[in-house]
Amino acid sequence: MPVKDLREWVKLLESEGQLSRIKTQVDWKYEAAAVTRRGWDTMGQTAPAFLFENIKDYPPPGPNKLFTGSLQSYVRLAMAMDMPKKGDYPRELIAEYRRRLKNPIKPVLVDKKSAPCKQNIELGNKADLTRFPVPYWHERDGNRYFGTMTGVISKDPETGWINCGNYRQMLIDERSMTILMEPGRAHVGYQYNKWIERGEKFPIAIAIGMHPIENLLSASPLAVGDCEFDFAGGIIGRPIEMVECETVPLVVPANAEIIVEGTVDPKDQHVEGPFGEFTGFYGGMPGPKPVIRVSAITYRNDPIFEGTVEGYPVNASHIMSSVSISAFVLDQLERCGVPSVRDAACIPTGGFAMNVNVSIKPTCVGHAQRVAFALFAPAISWTCFKYITVVDEDIDPWNAELVNWAMTFRCSPGRDVYIYPKTYGLSIDPSVEPEKRGFMDRMLIDATRPYDWAPNPIWGSEGVNKGIPLKYPPLNRPAPDIMEHVNSRWDEYGIKPVKDYVGSSKGPFDYWWTPECIDDVKTGKISR
Repeated sequence: MPVKDLREWVKLLESEGQLSRIKTQVDWKYEAAAVTRRGWDTMGQTAPAFLFENIKDYPPPGPNKLFTGSLQSYVRLAMAMDMPKKGDYPRELIAEYRRRLKNPIKPVLVDKKSAPCKQNIELGNKADLTRFPVPYWHERDGNRYFGTMTGVISKDPETGWINCGNYRQMLIDERSMTILMEPGRAHVGYQYNKWIERGEKFPIAIAIGMHPIENLLSASPLAVGDCEFDFAGGIIGRPIEMVECETVPLVVPANAEIIVEGTVDPKDQHVEGPFGEFTGFYGGMPGPKPVIRVSAITYRNDPIFEGTVEGYPVNASHIMSSVSISAFVLDQLERCGVPSVRDAACIPTGGFAMNVNVSIKPTCVGHAQRVAFALFAPAISWTCFKYITVVDEDIDPWNAELVNWAMTFRCSPGRDVYIYPKTYGLSIDPSVEPEKRGFMDRMLIDATRPYDWAPNPIWGSEGVNKGIPLKYPPLNRPAPDIMEHVNSRWDEYGIKPVKDYVGSSKGPFDYWWTPECIDDVKTGKISR
């Protein structure tokens, strides 16, 4: 059965060797972030999640724990979805995620007396954001950032639609913090505008320490009107338990570690930023942002504060997005009727989803452009799809070496590279001049074989001037029967891998030697 909340999640991670408890005293200012960053940078996907239990200035029995790295690996994401730790990941994760999204489950409302997040209630002047070990993540940050792995919960005043998104919040003092919510770009900004039009303060709630799948959905691209908690319930397989807030007309996850309630007045702003963002650079220029004035904080006994070190890849945001955005790409292309799409990959090192590879079996001239136009259309594209590379069906879009090979030998820049200048785009893209932020150029690289070339007898399917004339020089890969013969005798050859090597233990064309790929070549699903 899937875990119920963050606490059960931490216990599961520890029991499975996926958690490191750090009992040595660590400073909340820079050090906790640097320890986490070194783990990710040097250990990659073998890095565990971190639970800091001895944070400077935060002794027990008060709040004294910081948790990070929850979903920084595909193994942990699989565990959160109650899937085996080993599989063809991230592909199987994406496929299962897409399947479960089709079966949302509505949340249920529970009584306040039974909600763990109500074990401690601080109202008005008694509320204090600084009682929690909020890290100072990066030295150039505008201040300590309370919200990096959060659920920002808000409501549409007209329809009642509940939205939960992950938007950063910077501390100002004990009872106030800024929030980044860009009108016209994020769903929270869309709702914020409606409250402004009504002349009312915007009620808001921040959930810290949610179930890992709730965090995953808070960073997923859903449609306007879709509630993340419905889909989180579908992923987990049971309804999310929600509870009413104390001071604002919202409901929040009952099992969260910490809930912050407050309101936003559009006339109330404070300088926010910069912040070390997922691009690996400081995001945006310091400037005025809306302020959340806190009216209540509720939290569990011995609460666990959760956050993530945003920055250069790979962190939890990149891993989460590589699954949720890849799933979105496949669904979007299906909705738009783009044919013969085989796979899509938002590579974690591409920073969230700025770089996506799509494999297709071309069926017409301009097929790759159809892929790009379909992905440029939805609202989520303002944070995504700066680079789209479309490859043939024999190229694994998750394999950067294969994609690079296809770009080199199937793409002619003057013919196959398309630039779309000054499109509505990411406001924190560091490659854009500060005064031009909010717009960015996009590029499509069509790395598929040219569809409109005339067949040439020289490239005969059975040899020069033999068989069916092909439109592109054939690959010089071994014939399927030879590959099967070699596979069947591989153990006889006695070939052993060397013990000392640099890089991956698999070659870039490893997939070509699998029975599945060989069968696809034999049946024509993959061109030779």
